[in-house]
Amino acid sequence: MDYVTKGYEPADALKYFEEISAIPRGSQNEAAVADYICEFAKAHGLEYYRDEVHNVIVKKPASKGCENVPPLMLQGHTDMVCVKLPEVEHDFTKDPLELEIKDGWDILDNNLLQCSEEHIRAVFEMLKRQPHRPKFTGGLEAKELKPWHCELLKESRPERMYFAYY
Repeated sequence: MDYVTKGYEPADALKYFEEISAIPRGSQNEAAVADYICEFAKAHGLEYYRDEVHNVIVKKPASKGCENVPPLMLQGHTDMVCVKLPEVEHDFTKDPLELEIKDGWDILDNNLLQCSEEHIRAVFEMLKRQPHRPKFTGGLEAKELKPWHCELLKESRPERMYFAYY
Protein backbone atom coordinates (compact mmCIF):
# COMPACT_ATOMS: atom_id res chain seq x y z
CA MET A 1 0.00 0.00 0.00
CA ASP A 2 1.28 3.45 -0.91
CA TYR A 3 0.61 5.57 2.20
CA VAL A 4 -0.55 9.16 1.64
CA THR A 5 0.06 9.95 5.32
CA LYS A 6 3.71 8.81 5.26
CA GLY A 7 5.88 11.42 6.98
CA TYR A 8 3.05 12.78 9.15
CA GLU A 9 2.69 12.22 12.89
CA PRO A 10 1.52 10.24 14.74
CA ALA A 11 2.82 7.80 12.12
CA ASP A 12 1.42 4.56 13.59
CA ALA A 13 -2.08 5.93 14.13
CA LEU A 14 -2.20 7.45 10.65
CA LYS A 15 -0.98 4.20 9.09
CA TYR A 16 -3.84 2.27 10.72
CA PHE A 17 -6.31 5.03 9.82
CA GLU A 18 -5.26 4.81 6.19
CA GLU A 19 -5.46 1.01 6.14
CA ILE A 20 -8.98 1.12 7.60
CA SER A 21 -9.97 3.87 5.16
CA ALA A 22 -9.09 1.49 2.31
CA ILE A 23 -11.77 -0.96 3.52
CA PRO A 24 -15.34 -0.33 2.25
CA ARG A 25 -17.51 -0.47 5.38
CA GLY A 26 -20.95 1.00 5.04
CA SER A 27 -23.66 -0.13 7.45
CA GLN A 28 -24.40 -3.85 7.05
CA ASN A 29 -21.07 -4.26 5.21
CA GLU A 30 -18.65 -4.54 8.14
CA ALA A 31 -17.24 -8.06 7.57
CA ALA A 32 -13.99 -6.86 5.95
CA VAL A 33 -13.22 -4.25 8.61
CA ALA A 34 -14.00 -6.84 11.31
CA ASP A 35 -11.50 -9.17 9.56
CA TYR A 36 -8.91 -6.36 9.70
CA ILE A 37 -9.45 -5.83 13.43
CA CYS A 38 -9.24 -9.57 14.16
CA GLU A 39 -6.03 -9.85 12.11
CA PHE A 40 -4.60 -6.85 14.00
CA ALA A 41 -5.44 -8.56 17.31
CA LYS A 42 -3.83 -11.84 16.20
CA ALA A 43 -0.69 -10.07 14.93
CA HIS A 44 -0.31 -8.29 18.28
CA GLY A 45 -1.06 -11.34 20.44
CA LEU A 46 -4.32 -9.88 21.75
CA GLU A 47 -7.40 -11.80 22.79
CA TYR A 48 -10.47 -11.02 20.68
CA TYR A 49 -14.07 -12.08 20.20
CA ARG A 50 -16.23 -11.61 17.09
CA ASP A 51 -19.95 -12.23 16.88
CA GLU A 52 -22.17 -13.15 13.92
CA VAL A 53 -22.93 -9.51 12.99
CA HIS A 54 -19.21 -8.56 13.03
CA ASN A 55 -19.00 -6.80 16.39
CA VAL A 56 -15.46 -7.27 17.65
CA ILE A 57 -14.09 -7.02 21.18
CA VAL A 58 -10.30 -6.87 21.61
CA LYS A 59 -8.77 -7.29 25.05
CA LYS A 60 -5.34 -5.97 25.95
CA PRO A 61 -3.73 -6.89 29.26
CA ALA A 62 -2.84 -4.11 31.68
CA SER A 63 0.52 -2.43 31.30
CA LYS A 64 3.20 -3.36 33.84
CA GLY A 65 2.40 -1.73 37.16
CA CYS A 66 -1.27 -1.20 36.30
CA GLU A 67 -2.50 -4.74 36.87
CA ASN A 68 -4.71 -3.66 39.81
CA VAL A 69 -6.19 -0.60 38.12
CA PRO A 70 -9.82 -0.97 37.05
CA PRO A 71 -10.12 -1.91 33.37
CA LEU A 72 -10.83 0.70 30.72
CA MET A 73 -13.13 0.02 27.77
CA LEU A 74 -13.06 2.05 24.57
CA GLN A 75 -15.94 1.67 22.14
CA GLY A 76 -16.48 2.79 18.58
CA HIS A 77 -18.38 1.77 15.49
CA THR A 78 -16.73 0.30 12.41
CA ASP A 79 -19.26 1.28 9.77
CA MET A 80 -19.54 4.67 8.16
CA VAL A 81 -22.36 6.75 6.75
CA CYS A 82 -22.06 6.46 2.97
CA VAL A 83 -23.04 9.87 1.64
CA LYS A 84 -21.46 11.62 -1.31
CA LEU A 85 -22.08 14.56 -3.57
CA PRO A 86 -24.14 13.61 -6.65
CA GLU A 87 -21.30 14.43 -9.06
CA VAL A 88 -18.82 12.12 -7.27
CA GLU A 89 -18.35 8.63 -8.71
CA HIS A 90 -17.79 6.29 -5.78
CA ASP A 91 -19.20 2.85 -4.97
CA PHE A 92 -19.17 2.53 -1.17
CA THR A 93 -19.62 -1.25 -1.40
CA LYS A 94 -16.25 -1.77 -3.10
CA ASP A 95 -14.23 1.46 -3.43
CA PRO A 96 -11.73 2.57 -0.77
CA LEU A 97 -11.83 6.14 0.48
CA GLU A 98 -9.33 8.28 -1.39
CA LEU A 99 -7.39 10.19 1.23
CA GLU A 100 -5.72 13.40 0.25
CA ILE A 101 -3.38 15.61 2.24
CA LYS A 102 -3.80 19.31 1.44
CA ASP A 103 -2.75 22.49 3.09
CA GLY A 104 -5.37 23.30 5.66
CA TRP A 105 -7.60 21.07 7.74
CA ASP A 106 -10.22 18.74 6.41
CA ILE A 107 -12.90 17.56 8.84
CA LEU A 108 -14.39 14.34 7.45
CA ASP A 109 -16.71 13.53 10.32
CA ASN A 110 -20.36 13.37 9.43
CA ASN A 111 -21.06 11.94 12.89
CA LEU A 112 -19.72 14.98 14.73
CA LEU A 113 -23.19 16.25 15.64
CA GLN A 114 -24.00 12.88 17.25
CA CYS A 115 -21.24 13.37 19.84
CA SER A 116 -21.67 14.84 23.30
CA GLU A 117 -21.72 18.63 23.66
CA GLU A 118 -18.47 18.41 25.62
CA HIS A 119 -16.76 16.54 22.77
CA ILE A 120 -18.09 18.89 20.08
CA ARG A 121 -16.94 21.95 22.00
CA ALA A 122 -13.50 20.35 22.46
CA VAL A 123 -13.25 19.75 18.69
CA PHE A 124 -14.08 23.40 17.99
CA GLU A 125 -11.55 24.58 20.60
CA MET A 126 -8.92 22.48 18.81
CA LEU A 127 -9.96 24.00 15.46
CA LYS A 128 -9.42 27.52 16.86
CA ARG A 129 -5.75 26.69 17.44
CA GLN A 130 -5.13 25.55 13.86
CA PRO A 131 -3.40 27.83 11.35
CA HIS A 132 -6.02 27.26 8.61
CA ARG A 133 -9.77 27.56 8.37
CA PRO A 134 -11.52 24.16 8.68
CA LYS A 135 -13.35 22.34 5.89
CA PHE A 136 -16.34 20.24 6.91
CA THR A 137 -16.67 17.87 3.96
CA GLY A 138 -18.17 14.79 5.60
CA GLY A 139 -21.77 15.98 5.37
CA LEU A 140 -23.03 17.35 8.70
CA GLU A 141 -26.60 16.18 9.29
CA ALA A 142 -28.72 19.30 8.91
CA LYS A 143 -31.63 17.90 10.92
CA GLU A 144 -29.33 17.46 13.93
CA LEU A 145 -28.18 21.10 14.04
CA LYS A 146 -28.95 22.96 17.26
CA PRO A 147 -28.56 26.72 17.71
CA TRP A 148 -25.30 26.30 19.63
CA HIS A 149 -23.90 24.11 16.80
CA CYS A 150 -24.66 26.93 14.36
CA GLU A 151 -22.89 29.42 16.63
CA LEU A 152 -19.77 27.21 16.82
CA LEU A 153 -19.79 26.68 13.06
CA LYS A 154 -20.13 30.40 12.43
CA GLU A 155 -17.28 31.22 14.84
CA SER A 156 -15.00 28.66 13.15
CA ARG A 157 -15.39 30.49 9.81
CA PRO A 158 -15.14 27.29 7.73
CA GLU A 159 -13.65 27.48 4.28
CA ARG A 160 -16.12 24.86 3.07
CA MET A 161 -19.05 23.00 4.63
CA TYR A 162 -21.38 20.29 3.31
CA PHE A 163 -24.64 19.13 4.84
CA ALA A 164 -26.45 15.82 4.49
CA TYR A 165 -30.22 15.87 4.21
CA TYR A 166 -32.21 12.70 4.87
